[in-house]
Amino acid sequence: MGNRLNIITQHQCTDMLRTPSTRNESCMALFNPRNDRYILRDGTLYLDGRRIKLSELVDHVSDETINQPLEDYLLLVGIFSFLHNCRDLRKDTFFVTSLNEVSHYLGVTQGSKGFRLLEKLKSFAGVYGVIFEEGLFPVLEVFQSNNMLFLSSEYLHRALNVAIMRNHEMFDGKRPFYTDLAFANLVAARNKVSAQIAVELLTLIVKTGKAPEPHVAVTTLAERIPKLHDILYGNAPEVARKRQFYRAFDKVIPYLRSYSSLFEDYADLEFTSGVQMLRPTSVIRIRYSGYIGNERSGVEKA
Repeated sequence: MGNRLNIITQHQCTDMLRTPSTRNESCMALFNPRNDRYILRDGTLYLDGRRIKLSELVDHVSDETINQPLEDYLLLVGIFSFLHNCRDLRKDTFFVTSLNEVSHYLGVTQGSKGFRLLEKLKSFAGVYGVIFEEGLFPVLEVFQSNNMLFLSSEYLHRALNVAIMRNHEMFDGKRPFYTDLAFANLVAARNKVSAQIAVELLTLIVKTGKAPEPHVAVTTLAERIPKLHDILYGNAPEVARKRQFYRAFDKVIPYLRSYSSLFEDYADLEFTSGVQMLRPTSVIRIRYSGYIGNERSGVEKA
């Protein structure tokens, strides 16, 4: 599998493509309001006709009763990766492509029983990206004409450049600001919770580097994955939540094997799962002896 996801690992930028996680202080995040009382007009956000100041945005974005998690967060990661790798996202905000090209990059099927890519892309209408020092921008605007697909994103363009700038400020641009260990067809994985857990574990390994035993608690994963949070703490019957919990964690390692090069790139990689049914304090521990993969992208000039 040649096509890759570009998953942001840069400190302060990890919420770039999702609504904010509880403990993460990100300089940017997504805002997906639960109602149409919010209107973006001429670059300014209004609530019931009242202008929201830039200094007020963080309160609205961090309010979980207002800001709704994306239904398909990994699809946006896939689109960002496609534009970053196949177009010049650093310079441009408007892109011409086709459903065939994007589907091929993501490894998804088309047709009435396929991935319904166009429908899912259009679901990003009304989702905004917030760069707290700059402002608020539409995440993705989608237009179709015959076989052509037109994508526009001021936010993804600006967010990428902010991530690169922060990387140079903190590490002089010498450390990667994203990882491309995951294959792009992870977007099409059936169990979305499993896929997101896989991404979190993969990111943990990359960010901890030479740490002897990276580990993460289920409660931390739940803070970053809203659907896992619902499984742990939701109102559904316990029997149903246990079934969902088991399915989510049962598929994580197979997904990492099928949808990433993690096991090829890290020697003697082992996951010691202490996960117990519906127990948030359970911990997943990871061991490996070293990185043996090829050096890939992740470093860019400012």
